[in-house]
Amino acid sequence: MGARGAAAYQGVAPRAFSLTREMRDKHAVWEGLVRGHGLAPHSLQALANWLPA
Repeated sequence: MGARGAAAYQGVAPRAFSLTREMRDKHAVWEGLVRGHGLAPHSLQALANWLPA
């Protein structure tokens, strides 16, 4: 299911956005998820190549 399919399924219009801009300040959220769920301690930047260094 593509972006348009997912939006149509949810009954909303597709919306373009920058994933880099949306995720730029989410490092603390990711670290909390890692601690809270016992995930391997990899940084969000190491896992996502769309985040700038």
